[in-house]
Amino acid sequence: MKVRDLISGDLYRITHDHRIGGRVGKTPLEEASRLSLYVLKRPFHGTGLGIKGLQDEPWVYVGPKMVYGGRDGDEAVTETAHHFVRPNGKRLYIYGVHMRHIIPFTERNR
Repeated sequence: MKVRDLISGDLYRITHDHRIGGRVGKTPLEEASRLSLYVLKRPFHGTGLGIKGLQDEPWVYVGPKMVYGGRDGDEAVTETAHHFVRPNGKRLYIYGVHMRHIIPFTERNR
């Protein structure tokens, strides 16, 4: 998915490609999570990468948001991230470089 094609209020999800892995981390100042997605060199068939349950969820795209991203503990940095809301009400931030693994919820995998 290209960032310019995102529409606020539409539903999106992670592609079901078995090579996609990821990490979910907490944001330091908010009750939200950051998601990074990447292609694994070998398929990983366990649940240790933290995205197994996320792949079937529909997420509502809210829009871009400035998110706190502290660096090395000495410097406060805010960065632009794409803001999604999960069905359980939790917020999820994804940076633009990881958007290539996001597709519209109703789209079939390529």
